[in-house]
Amino acid sequence: MRPRAADPVPEAPARTRRRGEELRKAIFAAVLEELRSTGYANLTMESVAAAAGTGKSALYRRWPDKEAMLGDALRDALPDPDEVPHTGDTRTDLIALLGFLQSVFNHTSGTLFQALASEVGTDTGFMRALVNEHVVAPCKRRIREVLRTASDGAPESDLDLLAEVGPAMLTHRCLTGEATISDDYVVDVVDVVLARLTGQAPAASVASAGSPHPRR
Repeated sequence: MRPRAADPVPEAPARTRRRGEELRKAIFAAVLEELRSTGYANLTMESVAAAAGTGKSALYRRWPDKEAMLGDALRDALPDPDEVPHTGDTRTDLIALLGFLQSVFNHTSGTLFQALASEVGTDTGFMRALVNEHVVAPCKRRIREVLRTASDGAPESDLDLLAEVGPAMLTHRCLTGEATISDDYVVDVVDVVLARLTGQAPAASVASAGSPHPRR
């Protein structure tokens, strides 16, 4: 009797190996998802590698630790405040700049501020420093420039304080549990707070002028 031939061993499915930009984007997407789902403290190189479908070695070839990796991922995801157009109209420009912060906070569905909130009461400060360096501080600088143009020789120290108001209010709103920041809130911060502090037209008169983000 002829011996039965052994059944052929099925070939393992070919593994698609991602490289370069494709792999970098997959890693960055995994970083943000892990940050959202587990928080900054629990995010590890191992968890990101697993979520991205790659090995830890691929991460360590690019970054020495999770802080460096997270920093690059957020820089890649966050828009540039300097790209916000300057029109020369004080109210329009202030709304646009605070709207930029609003879009950053809302775009990440609270991810950044879940991470920031997790650092409250700790001495870590990594996420706060990162978001401040790449988003909040440049936005405050641009707001200060707008206020300087609008003011009539206001002291530099006053401009510094005024430039803090809008970003601080939006940040506080996120840190105290608001899932999103509405257009109405951005407009109110400009019209009710900044416009009055800088001596601009009161909110009632500018709101009827057909300007950006009308109240709904």
